[in-house]
Amino acid sequence: MSSNSDPKQPIILYMYPFSPYGQKVSLLLTLAKLPFKTCVQPLLLPRPDLETLGITYRRIPVLAIGKDVYCDSSLITSIIASRMSDQDSIVVSKEDKAYEEWGTTVFREICMGLFPFESITPELKKDRASIFPAITRPVEQLRSLRPSALASLQTRMKQIEDSFLPTNSDGPFIGGSKASLADIHVFYAVRWALKDLGIADREEGFGKHDYPRLWRAIESLPPYSLGPEEGVTTEKTLHLLKGSGYSAHEGPTEVMDNDPIALEAGSRVVVESLDSEPGSHPQYGILIGTSHDEIVLEVGNDAVHLHFPRIGYVVRPQQ
Repeated sequence: MSSNSDPKQPIILYMYPFSPYGQKVSLLLTLAKLPFKTCVQPLLLPRPDLETLGITYRRIPVLAIGKDVYCDSSLITSIIASRMSDQDSIVVSKEDKAYEEWGTTVFREICMGLFPFESITPELKKDRASIFPAITRPVEQLRSLRPSALASLQTRMKQIEDSFLPTNSDGPFIGGSKASLADIHVFYAVRWALKDLGIADREEGFGKHDYPRLWRAIESLPPYSLGPEEGVTTEKTLHLLKGSGYSAHEGPTEVMDNDPIALEAGSRVVVESLDSEPGSHPQYGILIGTSHDEIVLEVGNDAVHLHFPRIGYVVRPQQ
């Protein structure tokens, strides 16, 4: 993982407001007391702000710290945690990765059964089919999943209420009075379902009297924010990034020893998400280096360094 990052480089979050993972990263940046700006992206492709930088990776959020740009919320979370100057701003622990896996599982359960599929337009269905093929199923079939998905969400909320949160007067968070990285991993998807999808208002059995400790924790977290300027323009974003330096001073600069990809630094490669349709959204670039945590490419005309996590991504030589 890149560490010892330059704290002077601007932090820009590329996301759209409805994105649950974008909200998660925004929440973490806020709790970590890291000043950031948001460049709001369209829900559907294309995304010219990123394409201008040579970035064709299609998922949101993307986080730029100077000319180092990070893909995938798992890597973004790790990078933000490594940059926190005030270690009292948010609690971290060895259990955070387990909470992260739990939260990701819950989010997938929510998407499969609770997303308002009847509101999906043909354009959205076409845009998401390569990364979320379930969206192409008949609406009647997807709607039939909702009762079971609601029951699953209740079970997850009961797990939080009874097993994760303190039962005495301490709290309101998992570890006590201070918010932790575990809280962010656990609550982002549940808060998104209850509030953004409207489950709390539309369905019985999800209210504050049903899960008082859970709701106390959710309402103790800061609200979702686009940052102090409530979003910046494309022109200002490009000006900030092109005038920036690199922030990841200890990131990989060569391929690590015994790396199974068996490629050399300087090779032209393509990186793709493992769970998307092959060839649908390739990211081309020049391989800078690898580590156990990252794959780093140089992309675009401005020599942006684009970082991917090793888990969940495929790197191949460009044909």
